[in-house]
Amino acid sequence: MLPDAITDFARQVLHTLYGLRGTVELLHGELDWNVAVEQGGQRYVLKIMRPACIEALVQMQCAAIDHLARTRPALPLPRVVPTVDGNAFGRADDAEGHSRLVWLQRRLPGEPLSAWSPVPHQTLASVGNALGDLVTGLAQFDHSACSRPLRWNLAEAAWIGEHLPLFDDPERRSIIDRVHARYRDDVAPRLVGLRQTVIHGDANTDNLLVDQAGGEPLTLSGIIDFGDMCRSPLVAEVAIACAYAMMGAQRPLAAAEAVVAGFHARCPLQPEEFPVLFPLVLTRLAVSVTVSALEKQRRPDDPYVTISEAPAWQLLELFAKADADLIQARLRLACGLPAAPGLENWQRRFNDLAVGAVPVLGTSTPVAEAPVIDCSFESTAGGDDPLAMDSAVLERYVDQVLSRSNADCVIGRYGEPRPLYTSPGFCDTRQPMTPRRTVHLGVDLFAAAGTTVHAPLDGTVVVCGYAPGVLDYGGYVILRHGAGDHAFDTVYGHLNPESISGLAAGDTVTAGTKFAVLGSPDSNGGWAPHLHFQVAALSRDWPVPDTPPGVSRPEDFAAMSALFPNPGPLLGVTPEKVAWQPPNAADKATRRQRGFAANLKLSYDNPFMPARGRRHHLFDAWGRVYLDAYNNVPHVGHCHPAVVEAAARQMRLLNTNTRYLHDNVLEYAECLSALMPAPLSVCFFLNSASEANELALRLARAHSGARDMLVMNHGYHGNTTGSLSISPYKFRHMDGPEDWVHVTPQPDVYR
Repeated sequence: MLPDAITDFARQVLHTLYGLRGTVELLHGELDWNVAVEQGGQRYVLKIMRPACIEALVQMQCAAIDHLARTRPALPLPRVVPTVDGNAFGRADDAEGHSRLVWLQRRLPGEPLSAWSPVPHQTLASVGNALGDLVTGLAQFDHSACSRPLRWNLAEAAWIGEHLPLFDDPERRSIIDRVHARYRDDVAPRLVGLRQTVIHGDANTDNLLVDQAGGEPLTLSGIIDFGDMCRSPLVAEVAIACAYAMMGAQRPLAAAEAVVAGFHARCPLQPEEFPVLFPLVLTRLAVSVTVSALEKQRRPDDPYVTISEAPAWQLLELFAKADADLIQARLRLACGLPAAPGLENWQRRFNDLAVGAVPVLGTSTPVAEAPVIDCSFESTAGGDDPLAMDSAVLERYVDQVLSRSNADCVIGRYGEPRPLYTSPGFCDTRQPMTPRRTVHLGVDLFAAAGTTVHAPLDGTVVVCGYAPGVLDYGGYVILRHGAGDHAFDTVYGHLNPESISGLAAGDTVTAGTKFAVLGSPDSNGGWAPHLHFQVAALSRDWPVPDTPPGVSRPEDFAAMSALFPNPGPLLGVTPEKVAWQPPNAADKATRRQRGFAANLKLSYDNPFMPARGRRHHLFDAWGRVYLDAYNNVPHVGHCHPAVVEAAARQMRLLNTNTRYLHDNVLEYAECLSALMPAPLSVCFFLNSASEANELALRLARAHSGARDMLVMNHGYHGNTTGSLSISPYKFRHMDGPEDWVHVTPQPDVYR
């Protein structure tokens, strides 16, 4: 039917069944018609169901909304408006003679969450809160229609495997195949034993309404459309909400963490539900794109059927190969739980075992006495470029520390963000400069090539391999120690490949056994000779040639540090000795307050703490990259090599004032003059822009004999008395302009 015919039909239904005569507006719907109604300041939504809709489906929704109104009255849900006869719904024949079920709801305030970007994490947490309340409120609710066959029910998602041929792109078909296989082989068998309940089943961002009244934070104002309610595993409710919250989010996994944390606060997730939570997110995305592919064949001209297709594919491509243990750990940590079950007991057992460990490196300097080097972003140990490493510079730096300390072993720190790594690894963000992994997950023991490597405890070889390539592991071995819940792995990287050629998976090694030697740069991945030593708390199958991640993104480190803990105890040192300490913003702020005048303000509510700069980027201590579009001093970029070299060269030679004759200052003046128009031929060398503007005022007055000045509104010209007087940006907060200062409007260059 045409839109006008639908609205005419709606007016007829409203008058006949509800006694209403108001304005109507057709809203969008996938299968049914939704009509906005307003009369006398009251707002409603009239739902006109498709002709084939069974009464049980409408009965189910009306009954669920009524049940929740009684059990969870604080939830922002629509209320069903009865017909003039007191019924929850009615029937009416449309203009084409189709009998349609119709029912009326109170319309909730707000607009769809899909209209907002970015969505604040506190809003997503409130969505999780509400869904947690909703599923607990539905715990004692049931209806026969909740058990109907439904392709959106994640308990029945195995059906997507039958439609793989719909995907022509082999890479995309492979993604759906992988998600389906994991669902079939691992997730579906687990679902049987999990909590089952009635869920809303479709918490997409079009079914969540938000409101922002009076500039307040974005608050959840409505959960609508109960048409996909079904009996399903309880964890499916939060998984579905995560899938849609992640679409379009700048940091999708952080969005999921917010939803899960909010849900867990109201409806605590059980330990056995976490392993399937994110796989169910991927399954929902796979179901979504499969439904889109099917509906495109049936309704090729309807854009609604593919509304979620593009963002769903983006997430599938981003996360299909992501580390499941890492994501589960992040979601558990977001809920205030240990990153993995039993890690506290594991840590105690690990510390006990470490007491009897033997040294892993055959050096005369014990690790406890070895000096610690700085390879962080606050160091140039790997060269001047924080986006690349110069291995030769690093090797010279290590040699200098070894020589200076009279030691044969040097420690590289655990948890240290480093500019040495260039591989992006897994990322959950679309920001192009932030996916980079920077945080070291092991301890490095720098020593001479050929230094022997020993097993710290009795163990079994799990993997013995070679990872060729620039800045890779070189030769590596993984040993497994202990058994059962207390088992853990130790990882040894940058070995001489020839020294491990006799090892094979399954070989046993006893504590103290020499099983490898350190490789030289031509065989160990191009690094200064050292042992990368790492502990994996969750022992698992490490496929060759893949290796355990030796580096983490800053956003993942909280989770990764639980999965790959500080190996210090196994090296005979306290964890603190070998660990990098992140900057303490609160401590720095306190020190600044003590030592700086109160009127010297910091920028940003959370002050930025840069560690270094390069070209047009600034880097914080974690290695996060920021585009600098703000600083007005380094016109040629931060740390320009030519400027750095020229300044260092001059500082080594001479640093004095201009009262003396010296060729450099004369040549500099001549070079500057050559770049200027002919009348500008005299130079004053000054210390700052403030000093330059102060002198410019004096020169202008001396030349013109005048005193008054025109200054542009919002201008800032320096911190001296004279330059402050011509800076509206400053003096409008003080005593206003001097009588000789006249402020002109700033031009609107855009218009």
